[in-house]
Amino acid sequence: MEDFNKGCPSLDVMREGLCLISKKADFGSDSVEVLLGVYELLVILTEILVWEAAVALYALELDDSIEKQAINDPACINVNSENEKVEKKVEKKKRKKTLGRGTSILWKVFKDMLNSQNDASIDNVATFGHWAELLALYFDPEETNLDTLLGKIKEIVESNEVRRLPKIPKGTRDFGKEQVAIREHAFSVITGVFKRHGAVSLDTPVFELRETLMRKYGEDSKLIYDLVDQGGELCSLRSDLIVPFARYLAMNNINSLKMYQIGKVYRRDNPSKGRYCEFYQCDFDIAGQCELADFEVLKVLTELLDELNIGDYEVFSFDFGFNFNNVVLLSKIFIFFFPYPSVGCIEACI
Repeated sequence: MEDFNKGCPSLDVMREGLCLISKKADFGSDSVEVLLGVYELLVILTEILVWEAAVALYALELDDSIEKQAINDPACINVNSENEKVEKKVEKKKRKKTLGRGTSILWKVFKDMLNSQNDASIDNVATFGHWAELLALYFDPEETNLDTLLGKIKEIVESNEVRRLPKIPKGTRDFGKEQVAIREHAFSVITGVFKRHGAVSLDTPVFELRETLMRKYGEDSKLIYDLVDQGGELCSLRSDLIVPFARYLAMNNINSLKMYQIGKVYRRDNPSKGRYCEFYQCDFDIAGQCELADFEVLKVLTELLDELNIGDYEVFSFDFGFNFNNVVLLSKIFIFFFPYPSVGCIEACI
C-alpha cells in the first residue's frame, strides 16, 4: 500500500488539474498552454490506470498463488471425514474466480510480459511498483507493447462480433418479403369474406390486465406471458382474441355485435414444427341471440377455404341425422349453403 500511495496520483490531483484547465480556457489563455494542461492531465490519468491495473493483476496473481499453495498443502488434502472433504470442495468452488474470455487473453498478455522480467516475481517485495512501471509501457506510443496490446484487443472485438450475432427468441420467426406478401393476400381474402357477412373490424391491445385473462383461460392460464410491472398494473399478453372481444362487449355494454379481428397472440408453449409462441389469429365472432350463428360461422369457414384455394378439405362428417320441425329455420340454413334460386327446389324435395 505504501508504494501505491506514493506512486499513484490521487483523484484530488485530477480535480485540481481539471479546474486549472477550465479556468485557463475561460480566461482566454493561450491555446498551446491549455493543450499542454490537457496533456499533463492525460498523463495523470494514465498513471492512475496503470496503478489500478497493477493492483488488479497483483490481486489475481496473489489469489492464484494462494490457491496453488492450498492444493499442494498436505494439511488441506488429508481431511478427517468425508463431509469435510465435500465442504472443502464446495468452498473451493465458491472461491474460484472466473474471468471472461477477453479478460483472460489480456491477463495472459500482461503475465507473459511480467514473467519475462526476472525481478517481477510476486515474491519480490518491490514487485508492486515495478509492475506499474512495466504496465506504463503499454501507454507509450514509442514502445512495441502498445501495438501488441491493440492487436489483441482487435482480435477480441472481432471474435466477439462473430459470436454475438443477434438471434430471435425461441418460438418466434421472421417473415421475409415473399412470406409477408402471401400473408397480406390471405388477410385480404379473409377480411373480404368477413365483411361480406356484415362483420365490423375490431382492434384490441395485445396485452390485458392479468386478472382479466387469468379468470377466463382456466388450465391454459399457465401458457400466458406475464409482463414485468411497470406502473402498478399487472398485465399479460393475450393468448387469443376471444377474451379481449368479451371484455370489449362488457365495457361498452354491447349485447349484439358481429365482429372480426386479425392480430397477433402469444402462448408460452413448447415450440415445435409449425407451433410457435407468437402467431396470428383471425377471429369471426357473433355476439347476441342468433339462432343461425353457428351455421353462418360454418359458411364463413367454407367460403374462406374455397377462396384461399388451399386444396381439398372436409369440414365435418356426420354419422347421424338431424330432425327439424321448423321449416323457417331449415330454409335459412339452406340459404347459407346453396344459391338462392335452388333453395325452393331443395325444400320441395325434402
